[in-house]
Amino acid sequence: MILTKQTAIEIIPKSKNAICQLVMNSDQYVLSAIALIVSIKQQVTENRPDFIVFTHNITEQASQQLALVADHVIPIELICYKVNNNMWPRFQQNYAWLESCFSKFYAFKLVQYAKVLFLDSDMLCLADMSKIFQLQTPAGCLVSKSKSGFHSSVRLPEFEILQALMSGYGVSGACWMISPKLGDFELLLQRVEQRVQESGFYSESITSFKPKLNLNQILRDGDFRHPQDIEYHFKRGFNAGPDEQLLTWFYFNEWVNISRQFCCVPWLKHRFERGEFPLQYVKGANYQQSLTISDQIDLNGDQKNTCRTVYLIHYVAEKPWQGIGTGKPLWPDCKLFFDMLGMWTEGKEYVAQVFGEIDKFEYMAQKDADATWDNDFRRKFDK
Repeated sequence: MILTKQTAIEIIPKSKNAICQLVMNSDQYVLSAIALIVSIKQQVTENRPDFIVFTHNITEQASQQLALVADHVIPIELICYKVNNNMWPRFQQNYAWLESCFSKFYAFKLVQYAKVLFLDSDMLCLADMSKIFQLQTPAGCLVSKSKSGFHSSVRLPEFEILQALMSGYGVSGACWMISPKLGDFELLLQRVEQRVQESGFYSESITSFKPKLNLNQILRDGDFRHPQDIEYHFKRGFNAGPDEQLLTWFYFNEWVNISRQFCCVPWLKHRFERGEFPLQYVKGANYQQSLTISDQIDLNGDQKNTCRTVYLIHYVAEKPWQGIGTGKPLWPDCKLFFDMLGMWTEGKEYVAQVFGEIDKFEYMAQKDADATWDNDFRRKFDK
């Protein structure tokens, strides 16, 4: 049965929590979703969450391969709304699926679970990330220009969220965790439909956020003199994608942060690990409690240690398979991905069918990759 906006998800949970993904249109992304699940299972050996994959337009063979590793494979009808691609010119080539990005919010229907962690399928687990389920919900990874990011467990300040929406992605659509409640899915779509009616497409703005804002706090945090200064500061609009704007808006006053260690771009992984990007801490209510939780989750109990374990990487721009057949060595972080698929012996034939002989791929040296990344203007902004 195909899941639609009107139907309920009728599954029996095996675990208290779940990890959810969305896969559409591609065997490559199916294998990426599989690599993520296999990598998590390799690292998380106790109290594993259920693995749920929403699918659209994939082959029967792909569904069968997913069923080898996932607890539930659920075909869906896409949730599509008009978006303004002119606001995100970089999306037009790379993100043709943008109008259907709202389909990931089927995760809000998983009311059988205490906590549901949504992860983009182009991610990979490198260390035991089960501690993420200790966080309060809603929790999400705030992505701004800052490479360091805030520590896990802090209640995100409104000004910082707005800044991230403008300069980065707000609460990342790739890594967020909720405790689904009856009715929230419908409220979420009602918001989209309201904004589409008002503007002809879905987007948010500083004006649409106004009813949710604590203006006095934002005036202080942003060092503004007058309320109109806030609108002027954010007048150029939000950079974040439509799914991220909606997600950020929905829980705006409630977000708890997930450290960038759980959503790290691959080309910064080794730099996080050697301590180049020490955590940012937000002072305020429950500051000491937040530090304690952060030390347990982000720094393994040692606040003085700036070296940070990377739990999950996100291949946010170039995918590991995009360099296949170009005649050039692949980026060194792609080896992590293909090595993981190489360990998945059950699907060896399917992997070879989609990607070829992965054990023969060649990879660039890390020092050469670092030199390329440091001189590539596209990577100077931390995605």
